[in-house]
Amino acid sequence: MMKTNLNKGNGRRLVALIGAVSIAALFLLNLLLTYLGQRYNIFVDTTPEGLYTLTDAMKKECDFIDDLPGEDKVEILFCADPDTLLDNQTTALNYVMALELDKRYDRIETSAENVIYNPTLVSKYKATSLTEINPTDIIVSYGDRYRIINANNFWTADSEGNVWAYNGEYKFASVLKSVTAKNLPKAYFVTDFGCSYFNPDEPSRVENEELAAFVGLLSERGLEVKNISLSDYAARDEEIPDDCVLLIINNPQSDLTSAGNSLDSFYDKTETELLDRYLVTDHGSLMVTKSPDVTLPVFEAFLREWGFSFSTASVKEAGGDTVIGRYETDENEYAYRIYGNYAALSSAPRFVFRNTGYITCSYGEGTSTPEHGTYAVTRNYAHLFRTNSLVKAYEPDGSLAETDKALDVAAVCTRLDLDQYTAEYRYSYLFCAASADFFSNELIGNGSYANFDVVSALVENISRSDEYASITLGGVSFNSDSVGGKELSDQKLYTVSDFSTSQELSSYEKKTFSTDVAVWFTVMIMAVPVTVAGLGIFVCVKRKFK
Repeated sequence: MMKTNLNKGNGRRLVALIGAVSIAALFLLNLLLTYLGQRYNIFVDTTPEGLYTLTDAMKKECDFIDDLPGEDKVEILFCADPDTLLDNQTTALNYVMALELDKRYDRIETSAENVIYNPTLVSKYKATSLTEINPTDIIVSYGDRYRIINANNFWTADSEGNVWAYNGEYKFASVLKSVTAKNLPKAYFVTDFGCSYFNPDEPSRVENEELAAFVGLLSERGLEVKNISLSDYAARDEEIPDDCVLLIINNPQSDLTSAGNSLDSFYDKTETELLDRYLVTDHGSLMVTKSPDVTLPVFEAFLREWGFSFSTASVKEAGGDTVIGRYETDENEYAYRIYGNYAALSSAPRFVFRNTGYITCSYGEGTSTPEHGTYAVTRNYAHLFRTNSLVKAYEPDGSLAETDKALDVAAVCTRLDLDQYTAEYRYSYLFCAASADFFSNELIGNGSYANFDVVSALVENISRSDEYASITLGGVSFNSDSVGGKELSDQKLYTVSDFSTSQELSSYEKKTFSTDVAVWFTVMIMAVPVTVAGLGIFVCVKRKFK
């Protein structure tokens, strides 16, 4: 009898020991799996859109990375701790995608460091137009080149800051291609005539700060920023450089010079002649912004030949100097081809103008004109944005110039040159905005406006930077099939938040399990208690009838 009781006691102790060891083992296994999951980026993508999974298109766009010459790695640096990144969904998707790229490509190295506690880590990246680097910034570098992009820019948002799609794949692919490109095409800022310009060699200039968002946009489009003096090139009898795919004349304050009336004036390298040759002979692209307060007779005469007649009146809406550009909805119009899919959104963000005048087409009744002395060449004027019909335009003396009429505030002239031998068209573009603030940080850098995205799409269209425009992963590439990126399946809108705010983006994946994932998780969750209950019943029955 004593022996039987002793055996029962030993059995109870053994069962208790096995139970304790099992619980400890499960706890350690959980810690191990958690560590391995974080260390080797092991996870289950529960989103029906596959937000955490690299698409085949993304892999195809990035497969060039391991074939890059030399031994330099593409480094992706997140400016916050891994735990902080993963706790905020604004950055979690970006961080997981970078880890996936790191795992797939030997030449990509992803890291995360807290730049608040270790600011010297990113000090070498501050010699730019940026005055500070934030925890939500992502730095992609290759050799001595780098790009800085904010995590919020990986989302497509409406005017209230609510996101409806994730365009991280396009952003990452665009930045990776840009930072690793062998020979970047150039965007040249004109530096004379009192123009506002960005100088990459003088990072502390005030104007650099004001144009920082626009220059970031150009970099994202794969363009390297340079400066050019048209007067110097004209004096040296030189043409605009061949690598110039985009020329920018931003808010000129003094006039250009034109060619004389002599028979050989075509060969005089005046500034207007230089521009004309660039557009006609080199099939270039020119962007011009001009204030209605500045009158430039020679330059404006040149622009009239390209379809633009600038008013001296300022356009006002009821609220003041801010004017909302009206989206074009006609599918046959040039503007719709730039931003049509974007404008079709039920809550599309606004495109904003400040301190703007207006433009009229100088081609009379029509919007196109043949180019005299050429074969099958036409110049075609098209508005990019018009106002609503309730605005008023006031001349400098306060008199009313226009009222209750939609006015063009930004437009594009496309020169179509039909090659008589190949029957293919060659294009030149001249874009004009009747506002000196068109490229300002206040507008381009405001994430709640559509200015950055639409101007990016316009630059893509006219700059002929085809290597980057051909990416078909969505995002701000409005020419792509998957415009906007991966659209959220339930169409619910969430607010992108920064670490500095108390608002958090709702945990999207917790609310949108796909059916197969939901079933899998249900089975797994139910299996644990059922298994434990079964083992408990088995032990109790065995002990009772032993």
